[in-house]
Amino acid sequence: PHLVWSRERKGPLPTMKLALLACVALQSTALNLRANQSDLSHAEFYHQFQHLAKRQRDEPFLDDDIVVVPAVYDRWGIDEEQHGFSQVPKWALGDASRHRKVFLYQRLWENDPYFVPNKGFEGTVFLKFIIDHYHRLPAAMIFMQDDYKYVGFEDCLRRDGKLQYKSFVPAWIEHRKTTEWAKFAGAQSPGVEQCWREFAKIFDLKGFEPKKVPAVSAYCCDVFAVGRESVLKRPLSQWKAAYEKAIANKCHEGQWDLEELSPEILALAKKDHLYDDADMDKHASGGALEHLASMIYGFYELDGPRPAERKACEEFVPESQCPGSPCKEK
Repeated sequence: PHLVWSRERKGPLPTMKLALLACVALQSTALNLRANQSDLSHAEFYHQFQHLAKRQRDEPFLDDDIVVVPAVYDRWGIDEEQHGFSQVPKWALGDASRHRKVFLYQRLWENDPYFVPNKGFEGTVFLKFIIDHYHRLPAAMIFMQDDYKYVGFEDCLRRDGKLQYKSFVPAWIEHRKTTEWAKFAGAQSPGVEQCWREFAKIFDLKGFEPKKVPAVSAYCCDVFAVGRESVLKRPLSQWKAAYEKAIANKCHEGQWDLEELSPEILALAKKDHLYDDADMDKHASGGALEHLASMIYGFYELDGPRPAERKACEEFVPESQCPGSPCKEK
């Protein structure tokens, strides 16, 4: 599932973009969907994206709105077989009857509106939404990767201040140590642990001890809902600092902190290369924002036990008010 948003464009964008867009726009003002979304050209995707983005931004957020913030790259998601979605997914469409709005950011066209650099995976998009709307946040937000299969019950989240943090992926990561990145990052693994510690300092996350390998227990996969009150518990300065860290070419500038990192992680390093490489953001900032999301948004412990599930009606309105809700009370 990380294949879509981890890619970074290394060269310039096609110079024919505007001409292609003009051709697409002349075809129809409606969305021009193909049977396989993976066949979309960048021009077609751009046209669809801007059409949806403009439609969803015509009105401000209302007190009973829920806002979906998906992280997309150059298509509307991928299925288990790595094929593009056959149609624009529900999370890309608003539904006034369900009080659902969508806020889209794009990662391809730097000089166009709603651009977020393609660094730090999906977590960077979530941070951007928060700093852009901190003083006018909706009551409930759904942050999600683009391969999530939106069902509809998500629309039924409470908007009355009682929603805290709700993962939509039940998988629980148990005691995952930063040393496990050795198989992905090799000699750059210390940069992964360093980045975890950097974000921990920004958000004042507890449990990171000097020279001890951090281990995290958390919900998997960065698909979750969070209430406005939970976001506002953290000052805007923290969210801004995290965003700047996430879009940086390197999570940590200069030599790693040898007095802070664990001996186990430092043993993986090359002795003459004790600093981040520029292409490590997917393992460093991207991995940190995903694995620490339960702490950042949900205020969980670093390596605590899995919290007890809250009752459905503590997080969702009754089904009588919202068809499909997990809350069956009247």
